[in-house]
Amino acid sequence: MSAPSGSIVLEARGIAKQFGGLKALDNVDLKVIQGECLAIIGPNGAGKTTFFNILTGLLRESAGRILFEGVDITDYAPHRRAAIGISRTMQITSIFPQLSVFDNVLIGVQGPHAPWKALRLKALPVDEMRRRAAEIVELVGLGDNADVICANLSHGDQRLVEIALALSVEAKLLLLDEPTAGLSITETRYITSRLRDIWQRKKLTIVIVEHDMEVALGLATRVAVFHQGACLAIGEPKAIMADEVVNRVYLKGHTRADT
Repeated sequence: MSAPSGSIVLEARGIAKQFGGLKALDNVDLKVIQGECLAIIGPNGAGKTTFFNILTGLLRESAGRILFEGVDITDYAPHRRAAIGISRTMQITSIFPQLSVFDNVLIGVQGPHAPWKALRLKALPVDEMRRRAAEIVELVGLGDNADVICANLSHGDQRLVEIALALSVEAKLLLLDEPTAGLSITETRYITSRLRDIWQRKKLTIVIVEHDMEVALGLATRVAVFHQGACLAIGEPKAIMADEVVNRVYLKGHTRADT
């Protein structure tokens, strides 16, 4: 997949994070381009999930700034970042297990139009909310399971429900934190295929943290390599695979079994 040459959707400038004496992130600069799928790879403890948590406001950076569509959002709370179109999934699947697939997604669609926001946002008609929810369920490939209780789904399909939930809030930037973690090889390949289809059909901007190199390189238009809290390298997949420093510190000998 060729890298898009669009505008900058999100920019991290000099992001640092310290936990006591531990420097989890060290002066990370990163730009996310409109319409790209950017994979962030690196060993455990490299700072990938910490970086995601800062992007979404779950953690506060020790230094640096975050810009989204040219606006400084460093001081935005998580719910405000979600409201402007930054959505994410977690390493551990987070859905409503006792509800159906459709009802899970409907809750997400209703979120921005909840009654308590009525003074600021015009609520969508119920029929329109249901139409949007059904469209997203079909998009992620769960149309045949729309009425199935999520607790009865396979782990892979539960991951798809979580992705559908992330899409349901009118995401402009989708952050996926290890979407294939804990999945079988068959499930991983299916999720990868669904993500590629979603990305291409919806023209989304996606940033994905992923340990599985086959997934990362199969989806990404660009790859950023994190190592010891720093962004070691960033570029198109072929360039990253050929980078001597990246190979020395991370890629050499890295297989699915290592994740």
